[in-house]
Amino acid sequence: MDLFTVVVLCYRNWEFLADAISSVLKQDYPEIELILSDDSSDGFPQKDIEDFVNANISRNIRKVLIRTEKVNVGTVLHLNHNVKLASGKYICFLAADDMFATDHGLSQYADAFIQSPDDTQLVMAQTAMYNRRMDELESYYLTPHMQSLLEPDVNYKELYKACLLYTSPS
Repeated sequence: MDLFTVVVLCYRNWEFLADAISSVLKQDYPEIELILSDDSSDGFPQKDIEDFVNANISRNIRKVLIRTEKVNVGTVLHLNHNVKLASGKYICFLAADDMFATDHGLSQYADAFIQSPDDTQLVMAQTAMYNRRMDELESYYLTPHMQSLLEPDVNYKELYKACLLYTSPS
């Protein structure tokens, strides 16, 4: 099974970080590398995070790296620095205030890559906004047309075409 790297990016936003980390640690994918990276926040609680991960780690977590940038580099460079550190065949980014809705999100991503043509470089998921308890859907980050392509039966050709040709509303 190929290694899947999950990068959790943080900048001053620690309120939900334990939820984000927990949602990764609960994934059923068998080979996970976890990178937790802070973009040079003052007071980043690295030791507390290390303790949390060590207390909750599961057997499918193969590597853990907890790091912080020496100076604030901004979102794009922060992403790029972590891509260079990732050793997985697949990479998924998760913001510190986000979480996976299910325990099989990474498995679904990997399955999508496996079932896609060999030159597929990106698999996307719909982003849904839930309440803190994750039991009430509040909204989607999709246009109604894109949402209609995802529910209830996915038409992958139409979805792919829509994603390639998508332009934001003017």
